[in-house]
Amino acid sequence: MRRFGQTSNMGVSAKSKTGLANDPWKTFDPEKRCRVHDELNDQMIEWRPRCATLYQEYAVEQDEWVIAWGGLLLDGWTEVASGHRTGGQ
Repeated sequence: MRRFGQTSNMGVSAKSKTGLANDPWKTFDPEKRCRVHDELNDQMIEWRPRCATLYQEYAVEQDEWVIAWGGLLLDGWTEVASGHRTGGQ
């Protein structure tokens, strides 16, 4: 396992069971608001930039497409449409 931020060849888009196409982790920017897919619970979660520092410190690559962080298995992300408010904190 590698800490997130170390180089890897991640770059294949994931597609969640919910049918929402996600962008690959290679393009994920924890400093930007988005929605992330938690593979463990098969749910989309709103990502807040305030989590960026903790994410950068503790995220661990599980395999080429999955990042373990905060009890979640993150396997994709998608942008939040401008002006769109999602649930969550």
